[in-house]
Amino acid sequence: MEEGEDPMSLLDSIKCECVKLVRGITGDGDGGTVQTYTPGERFTAYIGFLSSAANASADTVREQTTVTILTSRKTVLNLHDLIRRETDGKVFRITGDADENKTPPIADLDLRAVSAEEWRVPT
Repeated sequence: MEEGEDPMSLLDSIKCECVKLVRGITGDGDGGTVQTYTPGERFTAYIGFLSSAANASADTVREQTTVTILTSRKTVLNLHDLIRRETDGKVFRITGDADENKTPPIADLDLRAVSAEEWRVPT
């Protein structure tokens, strides 16, 4: 970074609008239930790529992408919350504790960090 350059410009390059997905359960019309996911709170996040790994089982090989998600301190993402990135519709499941990684109140940067993995919403 050059002198006088804004340190937030790096974060701005990965800035995106996101929405929390709220899980609900409704009847399926045949006496059973179906999970539903509806849009909830909207927020701005910074999603950065961490790693990608292939998980193999007897039937399938699945690639798992792990990311770090930065939000403002006021946006709390809890373990197993689902969020959707609005630009491309990708869904991420929170895998870390957001209360463990946040800047202190006296810091100039208002950030909270949490890890997440790409996720497929059950249909």
